[in-house]
Amino acid sequence: MSDVPLPTDPLPIDPLPDDPWTRLSRRPCRHLVSKEMFYDNGIPLEERSGSGAFWCGQTYKCLGPDDTVVSAEDCGPERACYER
Repeated sequence: MSDVPLPTDPLPIDPLPDDPWTRLSRRPCRHLVSKEMFYDNGIPLEERSGSGAFWCGQTYKCLGPDDTVVSAEDCGPERACYER
């Protein structure tokens, strides 16, 4: 066993400098998913011309746990199901 302590919170509260979401006006919910998120072609996330199809990582549907449509614009802190 290693004596190196493990971090108590592996996900930082503040975004990392190279985090593509930091260039958006606000950070969408951590459960928002789109197929463009599964590849990196060197184009910043907000400039990619993708399908525009999103789904919730909690429900695996186009509706979130609050039965409202999910999208990069709509999945923000104003929703009860939002998680940073």
